[in-house]
Amino acid sequence: MEYTDIKHINNNAKTCDGDKCSVSIMHEKDGSYTVAIDEMDIAENADTEERALIKLAASILDYAMEYYDNYHLYNGSSNRSGHLPYVTKAFLLGNAERIRDEMMEHKQHLKI
Repeated sequence: MEYTDIKHINNNAKTCDGDKCSVSIMHEKDGSYTVAIDEMDIAENADTEERALIKLAASILDYAMEYYDNYHLYNGSSNRSGHLPYVTKAFLLGNAERIRDEMMEHKQHLKI
C-alpha cells in the first residue's frame, strides 16, 4: 500500500533529507536480529536482518498513519513532535521497500 496524501501535514515541516536516522542493528544471542530507529523509538526483531528491516519499515508506515490520523495530538506532544520529519519522509517514500532501502544507507551494527 502506498501513502501519498500528506496535504494536511504542516508545509513547513522538514523531511529528514538533512536529518539522519540512526538505524541500529543488533545480532542477538539467540541468533535473531533487532533493528531500531532511536529517533522514533521503534524497534523490530526477526530471524534475519532483512526480515527485521522489512518489519521495521512496515512499522514505520503504520506509525506514520497513526501520527497522521492523530496529527494534532502527536505533533503537540513533546515526545512525538520531533518525529514529524521522519513521518513525512515515510509518506514521501511511500512503501516499505523504499523505507528499507533508505534505512540501509544509515545502518550501523552494534555489538551487545
